[in-house]
Amino acid sequence: MITIHHSWLPKSSLIKVMVITTLVISVLLCLSSTGFAAEAANPSNWRYAKPIELQGSGKYGALFLDDEVYKGAREDLGDLRIMDDKGQFVPYYVDSGAAKAVNTQVVYKSNVIDTVKKNNDTLIDFRISPIDATKDIQGNGVVLSLPEQAFLKHLELYGSYDGNQWELLHKDYVYRTEQLEKNTVVLDKTVKFTYYRVKIIDNVENLAFPQLQLIHRTRATSWQEFAKTTSLLYDTKQEQGQTLLQVRNDNRLRITKVQLEAQGSFRRSYTVQTADGQDVPIEGKRELYRLDFKDVQLQNTTIVGAVPITNPAFTIKINNQDNAPIQLTGLKVDYVIDKLVFERQEGRTYQLVYGNSGAGKPSYDIASFRTQIEQENPTLAKLAVQTEAPEVARGGQANSSWFQTKAGFNMIIIAVSVLLAVILGMKLSRSKR
Repeated sequence: MITIHHSWLPKSSLIKVMVITTLVISVLLCLSSTGFAAEAANPSNWRYAKPIELQGSGKYGALFLDDEVYKGAREDLGDLRIMDDKGQFVPYYVDSGAAKAVNTQVVYKSNVIDTVKKNNDTLIDFRISPIDATKDIQGNGVVLSLPEQAFLKHLELYGSYDGNQWELLHKDYVYRTEQLEKNTVVLDKTVKFTYYRVKIIDNVENLAFPQLQLIHRTRATSWQEFAKTTSLLYDTKQEQGQTLLQVRNDNRLRITKVQLEAQGSFRRSYTVQTADGQDVPIEGKRELYRLDFKDVQLQNTTIVGAVPITNPAFTIKINNQDNAPIQLTGLKVDYVIDKLVFERQEGRTYQLVYGNSGAGKPSYDIASFRTQIEQENPTLAKLAVQTEAPEVARGGQANSSWFQTKAGFNMIIIAVSVLLAVILGMKLSRSKR
């Protein structure tokens, strides 16, 4: 007995469906690639543009981003493009002001060789123990061991090569309170003395400082870090024993340090949060203090971010407990800026375009050669006045078909692929009956 299977779709019709589907996908690929290429070549797809004013001559140019660029570009700077006068994108790489520096520290121990009481002052002489006999002793700071009781003393630090002729290096103070202390004297320069004398001024209590360490701190970066300082607007609000400083970072600057300006004496803990309540990581102890004494003022009102703060708004929450709010008089921030380096050609003009939420973050080969390029000292360029694309200014991105966007294209491909799979699945299912 011969069994005849009837298909719900003739074979010729199935082939037609497959051919049509393949053609549709091919057409969409062409339209999409054309659309993407047009977007790349069309400056009106970017909301903002700044002409680049070249200076001097050279194979490579460099420019620093300004506040307007940070405000108009995406937070990750992935929509930045350098465009030449032919409408083509020029490869570049970014030297980020947020790059980490390398800190090194060498610590030398010492021995007390003499202690002398002169009037009410105490003079303590130390001899540094070398780490390597073939290398000079170098230092740019000393750390003293402090007495256990609370105190505040002014001191003078001297240096000597032979222990006989002394040179005054620095005047400073050290102190200890119940929770705070200062035991370090930082020098303005690196010195190479073997002997150090600490003169404790007016030490009527005969406080002992039995140990001294010479410190040599160095901070090296592979490039120059470019930092700026500015003032930011903020609103102050009191809420349930807390002072809320709502800071506005409208230009989305890459803030590394927040400096609060305040009056009076206080000691408060604090936290920093983004607008959506996320904690911002902070270096060191989260504590602000300002203590006024007769001859000196102890102060730490600086907040240092573990990473740059780029949020358009963030809140500093100061815990007052039962105390009156801190008398704030101002707020300043330090922020870092980024440098773009690109290959330039004589006789050509360039502009920086930005402000395109749909642009992908570029990846250029030039980034692999930055070490060699930096050795050629790229010529510094300037950014001119910002302009806005007319099409965007009137109400949105430049006109382009919705299916020419990456998201729309992906949706169509997925839909067509699913439809083809369903048709083929139904065909196979029917043919097996």
